[in-house]
Order: sequence, then C-alpha cells, then structure tokens
Amino acid sequence: MNRFFQALLSRFLHESLPDFVVQDEYRLRDLFAYDPVHNPRHRRSPTPCPDFAILQGSKVVAVLDAKYRDLWEQPLPRDILYQLALYALSQSDPRQAVILYPSLDATAMGQRITVREPVYGHEQAEVVLRPVNLLKMDELLLAPRTVAGDRTRMAWARWLIWGESMAPIH
Repeated sequence: MNRFFQALLSRFLHESLPDFVVQDEYRLRDLFAYDPVHNPRHRRSPTPCPDFAILQGSKVVAVLDAKYRDLWEQPLPRDILYQLALYALSQSDPRQAVILYPSLDATAMGQRITVREPVYGHEQAEVVLRPVNLLKMDELLLAPRTVAGDRTRMAWARWLIWGESMAPIH
C-alpha cells in the first residue's frame, strides 16, 4: 500500500507543479562517506533516497517522504523520525524534510518536530508531518481539467510541500 500511496502522490505532484521539477527517489549523494583510510572492505557509502525532491532549476527546495501510516492517529516511529531528521539536516535553508501521510480525518493538521543541538538546544532542522486528506485528493483528482481546477490542484500541492509558508519565488 505504501508504494501505491507514493505513486499516487508522485502523479499528483508531477501534474500539479508545472513550475518545479519533481524528482522521484532522489539520491542524497555524499550525505554519508566512508573514510577511505578506514574502509578496508572498500564498501560504497550508503546513499539515502527520499521519495521526492522538489527542484527549482538545479536547486533542491524541498525534500519529502511518503509513509502509508496515519501519523495523526498513530505515533511516529523513531526510525522514521531519524530518517527524516537526516534528510532535513542534509538541506540548506530551510533545513526541513516533510513526511506526507494519508488520513481520512478532516481535522488532522500538520505537526512539526524540531531537531536541536543537544548541549545548548539550538534549532538545527525541522521534520514536518503533513496529512494528505485522501477524500480531498480524490475530489481534486476527479475534478475537471479547467483553469480553476488546475489552480486548486496547484495550490494544494504547494500546501502539501510548504504548508502555510509560500513556495519559493522564481
């Protein structure tokens, strides 16, 4: 089901963000690197791949991951938090990563988890949990392809990525 949800989001984002490039399975190169002096097995460094990167030109402006788990109803597992925290820390301003998750609860709202430096508590990055209301997505996908419908889909796609803040300006 997670693959289906990811494919649905991919299609929606690709179709609804004409001013951006949506890159699926974006590879975060050089996030991890073996020290060549201390890599006797000559292993390749792990390369994490968030489900989506949103690019404006060649610049990554957002990193997103899709999880088929209602994080409004269920707690966020530590492994997912750690994964998204690394994605967020890999970004420049804003140091943020977004988890998109399905929900049928119309009252579900975005949540934010701050990643802090442990000694002084300075904010380093942010993980955003954003619900994807499946009923709203169904409504938008079935809406006619009109200028107004396209604008509504585009606005919702931007909200899924950037929330209350506006998307980067060209």
